[in-house]
Amino acid sequence: MTSSPDIKPQKYNWLSRQFHWLIAAMIIAMFALAWTMEPLPLSKEKLNFYSWHKWLGIIILGLVSARLIWRLFTKAPSSQHPNVPGFMNIFAHLGHVALYLLLFIIPILGWLRSSTAGYQVVLFETIPLPNLMAKDQELSKLFSELHEITAFALLFLLAGHIGAVILHHVKFKDPVLLKMQPATIHRLLLALTLIGGAVFYANYTYLNPPPKMEKAAEIQQENKKVSDSINDTKNHKTNDKTSVKSNEQASKWSIVKAESKLEFTATQKGAATTGSFEKFSLKKLTFDAANPDQAEVEIEIEVSSLSVGNLMVEQTLVTSSWFDASDFPKASFRAKNFKPLKENEGKNKYNLEGELTIKNITKPLTVPLSITEQPEKADKPASLVAIGEATISRLAYEIGQGEWASTEAINDEVLLKIHITAVNQN
Repeated sequence: MTSSPDIKPQKYNWLSRQFHWLIAAMIIAMFALAWTMEPLPLSKEKLNFYSWHKWLGIIILGLVSARLIWRLFTKAPSSQHPNVPGFMNIFAHLGHVALYLLLFIIPILGWLRSSTAGYQVVLFETIPLPNLMAKDQELSKLFSELHEITAFALLFLLAGHIGAVILHHVKFKDPVLLKMQPATIHRLLLALTLIGGAVFYANYTYLNPPPKMEKAAEIQQENKKVSDSINDTKNHKTNDKTSVKSNEQASKWSIVKAESKLEFTATQKGAATTGSFEKFSLKKLTFDAANPDQAEVEIEIEVSSLSVGNLMVEQTLVTSSWFDASDFPKASFRAKNFKPLKENEGKNKYNLEGELTIKNITKPLTVPLSITEQPEKADKPASLVAIGEATISRLAYEIGQGEWASTEAINDEVLLKIHITAVNQN
């Protein structure tokens, strides 16, 4: 290669350089968090790491957007150098476009993953961001896989980006790095982020790893106990069915499962997280709007049927620190006091005063209910729809013990939502 005179490259403007190195440091922190948090068992630390990871992703998305807007109003230095083949400039341009696209796509995929998993993103535990899509477990798995694939693609492109800079300097004598020359503060920021990320990862992976195997074994043992409890229930299903049947015959009502839901919403690190119980039965229901004082209801819930769209969370919630589904497989709500509200407070509205039992702990619970009745028709039996919600204290039922007894990561208040459609089988 023939030598060429030294060419002093133009620099990017000051603000563009700040964007570049700040985003670079945040990307390092993002990967350090991702590699560290993923294999950890569920804990307050893991919830913190996930929150920080999401916050960084949203901040990077904002910074990249701001940088691109700034780029529209400023001129980038020329990428031409006499020693560099023209096709390499084309590849460099395509590489930059791909980097920008990935820095947009990856945070948005993470946001979509969180939204469809039912975990709202709350920036700094203060600013709730809108869910991009409704909760959908299958879509959440898809977005999770795409998020991971695109993250590895970003790593590949970053390695190529750094390699190309070195190649330009060593082979083509093109001091391209000087265009984005880092100031002392940038070098310090990158050094601290690299060292901090490495120490952070090493601490949780090698130096002070959490008891993964013990925790996994504990969860496995708890799940086995739950499974044994469910199997034991199945072995006695004949008697149970007889009991349920006699109650339903007495009440003449049965739940329409496809149109009924029992949901709970907890607040985790400022984010509302909703789950549900998939299996519940109507043990007793007698209701007549003309005689509400004679109404009665009893609902039984299978604790192990809880669903939050995350297997690790579900496996943890059935353990003894939470619902203890092996020793207390059933929860129940019983009420015999339907108090009609005044006409000006709403038509067909009642205060249902009863008792909620979880883990053999019984507490009074009042549920404001809206009850809509539909009379029997030629092709349809009589039906009623009951909708209501109430707030309970999870700690009052010893749900969340040990490190989870603190409300730092998960609030004490849990919102219960009831939507039950029942038909008269008479």
